[in-house]
Amino acid sequence: MSSTSCTGGPPVCQFRRSLSAGQTAGPRYDAGLDWRWLAWQVYGGDLGRAVAQRYDWCLQSQWWPTRELQRYQRERLEEVLEHASRTVPYYRELGLGTRLTDYPVLSRQLIMREQSRLLSDEAPPGKRFEGTSSGSTGEPATIHFDELTFAWRRAALYRGDSWGASFEPTAPTVSLWGNPRDSRQSQSLRSRAYDWLYNRWIIHCWVMDCQQVQRIHRELHQRRPRFLYGYVSSLLGYIRFARELGLRPPFIEKVMPTAEQCTPEARAEIREFFEGAVILERYASREMGPMGHQCEAGSWHISCEHLYLEVQHPDGSISEDGRGSLLCTSLSNRLMPTIRYDIRDLLDLDGPPCPCGRGLPTFRSIEGRVAEHVYCPDGRWISSMAFTRFLRLTPFAKFRIVQDALEHVTLQVEYRGEISSELRAQVLVGFERLFEGQIRVDIEQLELIPPLRSGKSPHIVNLLRKERDAAQSD
Repeated sequence: MSSTSCTGGPPVCQFRRSLSAGQTAGPRYDAGLDWRWLAWQVYGGDLGRAVAQRYDWCLQSQWWPTRELQRYQRERLEEVLEHASRTVPYYRELGLGTRLTDYPVLSRQLIMREQSRLLSDEAPPGKRFEGTSSGSTGEPATIHFDELTFAWRRAALYRGDSWGASFEPTAPTVSLWGNPRDSRQSQSLRSRAYDWLYNRWIIHCWVMDCQQVQRIHRELHQRRPRFLYGYVSSLLGYIRFARELGLRPPFIEKVMPTAEQCTPEARAEIREFFEGAVILERYASREMGPMGHQCEAGSWHISCEHLYLEVQHPDGSISEDGRGSLLCTSLSNRLMPTIRYDIRDLLDLDGPPCPCGRGLPTFRSIEGRVAEHVYCPDGRWISSMAFTRFLRLTPFAKFRIVQDALEHVTLQVEYRGEISSELRAQVLVGFERLFEGQIRVDIEQLELIPPLRSGKSPHIVNLLRKERDAAQSD
């Protein structure tokens, strides 16, 4: 895939015309001395060059006036709707055209039910990718996307990650990650080569204990990263264990909590531990890629070049502003046009202009996206991903783990049939391996597991943590 043959992207001539029309350009990224970035493009072939081109484009477009970005965004939205109405069986059969207001909300259940009919009949050539929701807040859903979408996602990611400390895409990075699925993928030779070129080291910490924290501490001192990012819960787990062990990390320029909601209390704890580091957050999902980054002024900026965002209000109405459930439309995905996808997060899109000078629209706040842990008597923290790993293999439609005491949890399962003794034994064996006999597990069968008041359906509700947090605040 060459940079001039990708549809839906910014051709160089269009980019030059936009500059001649008076739009402001920021500094371009000079890769002349960054051999890793150049090698990464060679390794990635046409796809690597497409990422680099769009990254350069995003470094310029972030300084455009907001109205120019919105005009560019709407032009791409019209192209996506025309493509979807003509080539996607599901939308074609509904008789939809190029008016976004006619399109229904795309739920996870609908994606799982209509998977094949949501794929385009005119899928672009090249590699295919997929983003599957973690399932940490309900049923997992898979969205397929093409090389163009991959390029836009990476470009928006690298741009936002560069804010606050002037990072190049290949700055030395350590990631404290919390998903066992990624752990398996990262063991491949291709993935290792990619991470080496990208100058990134991933430490998987979906179970956190003293031994794991000491390993993280050694890696941080050995690698001396400029950039540290990871699950909020992974960062907090490392910090709290490290304090108990009397460990202090090396100086890190920037810390980025992501994947889960970072409360003001969590942010303060991270800032205090990583003294002197810039603390800026990223908002992204596996299905839709990076949706927003915090800038140096603390504002949340929307990656509007590759996404169109709306919110659905409690009364069912949809608008481009206000507070509600976030709906995302991809502006680049020609393989599986993803229109008005309900990401199941609550956002307030009424964001004011930012003093940083970027024209990218802003939003005010994110609600939800909190992943809990189960605490073990021996001091380990076990994330929801560890349980999802084996409970997804059961016939349960949904599950929730409620911890009400250090030595007891209740597994709530949504299941209408009778739970056989074999199935019950299979589930308890999985818990036994994780808990090592320290926690008693009761199984509660329900016809429906209701969402929380926030509208989210987390896999873990830790009442013990809530009690601890309340005691600490007192």
